[in-house]
Amino acid sequence: MTKETFINICRTVIKNAVHFISILAFISIFALLFGTKNMLPGIAIQVGMQMFPSCNIIMKPKQFASFIFALYFSCGLIAAFSLSNLWLGCMLNFVMVAIILLFTCEPKELGLQMPFLLCYIFCQVIPVYGQDLVLRLLGLAIGAIFVVVVTLYAWQKRGYGARKMISLPKQIKLCAQKP
Repeated sequence: MTKETFINICRTVIKNAVHFISILAFISIFALLFGTKNMLPGIAIQVGMQMFPSCNIIMKPKQFASFIFALYFSCGLIAAFSLSNLWLGCMLNFVMVAIILLFTCEPKELGLQMPFLLCYIFCQVIPVYGQDLVLRLLGLAIGAIFVVVVTLYAWQKRGYGARKMISLPKQIKLCAQKP
């Protein structure tokens, strides 16, 4: 092994270690601020924060930002409502998953649905009520804003959006046309 290869390996290890520590710090701070019952939705937000900034999405950045916020917040809200009644829950679960898949199916190579599906599932796994629900919704809203800010900053820095972007209604039509 050459000295240059060894230095590159050390840099990669250090970079990955710092990245891992920052992920753990975010999740720990999220759990401290919004309660340990809301740690799993915090993990889903962290997944989105790792994923969205590096993806060159075809939607207009401001519309995608509002879309990120709306879906993360809706995951917590709809998950809470779906636990109130079995039949209502079945209908809401179907509608929420369909909405997530409809809005995130293109470009399919990126797997944009994963952070939102994780968030929705995590919000259902540990149901919360009362003040914990308020903390969950607040955490999802603040976390979504954080994801939006990080994503828009990264997109601007990387020059994403320079190519032709589509609107949210066109995104829906594009997804609805795919077999």
